[in-house]
Amino acid sequence: MDRISWKSTSCLALAAMVCLLAAPASAGIVYTMTNASGLQNGWALSGTITVSGTGTNLGSADITGWAYTVIKESDSRTFSSSDPNASVTVRGLLATPTQLIVKYAPNDVFQTNSLLLTRPSVNELIWNTGRSGLNSPRRYVASNDFSDLWSNSNLNLAFPSTTADGWVIGTVVAPVPEIDPAGLGSVLALVAGALGLLERRRLKTA
Repeated sequence: MDRISWKSTSCLALAAMVCLLAAPASAGIVYTMTNASGLQNGWALSGTITVSGTGTNLGSADITGWAYTVIKESDSRTFSSSDPNASVTVRGLLATPTQLIVKYAPNDVFQTNSLLLTRPSVNELIWNTGRSGLNSPRRYVASNDFSDLWSNSNLNLAFPSTTADGWVIGTVVAPVPEIDPAGLGSVLALVAGALGLLERRRLKTA
């Protein structure tokens, strides 16, 4: 039992490091926004929405952060949940492990479902789905300083990414594992200790 080979010690150290690096960070789910280029009046949209976890009919408190940039030629504008007076309003939001969906409202309910990211009187980005299967207004709008960047609103507005549930406004991109410096230090200490033990035993044997 007291004979530890170089190979077995190295394998133990490597396994510890792999477990450390594979441990996910619990910071919610980050969805990359859908760039609906055909509906954005020449603007390109990029950004993220962070949700505390999966679920259906989520509320405003479930959105823990958001940030997006719109670009058209040399004009670039960026907004985020950290801007002064920024807020979010949610109705009918579905979060799955891979998709963020603004759901269609039931056919028997006279309402629309929506997600609004806004800094009042400065900018807003809104997805508004209407009802499923019926002629109900749908909107996809972005504005800045009371001027529309794009404005699409009609009875059957076709969003480019959909499921049977509604508009897919965000998808999960596989994250890069975060490295905890303290944990990495522990792994390195383990490796150094194992190497030192082997060296002492080698010298003793010699």
